Amino acid sequence: PMGNLSGGQRQILAFLMATIHPPTLFMLDEPTAALDPQAATKLLQFANRFIKKHKITTLLITHDPQLALTIGNKVWVLENGQIIKQLNLQQKSTISANDLIGHIEYKTITQ
Repeated sequence: PMGNLSGGQRQILAFLMATIHPPTLFMLDEPTAALDPQAATKLLQFANRFIKKHKITTLLITHDPQLALTIGNKVWVLENGQIIKQLNLQQKSTISANDLIGHIEYKTITQ
């Protein structure tokens, strides 16, 4: 039964169930939050292949700036429900996770 699974195992199972019939929009809300690093890496590799193979529009919500910069072709940074920074694919390749965090902290401090 699903009740015997750990939080991470349930998260992986829910993800796999969502891929049985490829959706037109894939929403991933903190997909690696309950996973150990090895499981998170495997899940993200599978997700990337699945998304590219089926050409699925995907919305990834994460607090992990490195993950945000690794996946997808656009990044939107939100603060208090407002977009404070947008990066396209080219811009993503020129910024580090630390730079992205620095921008967020700067915006938070100066408002």
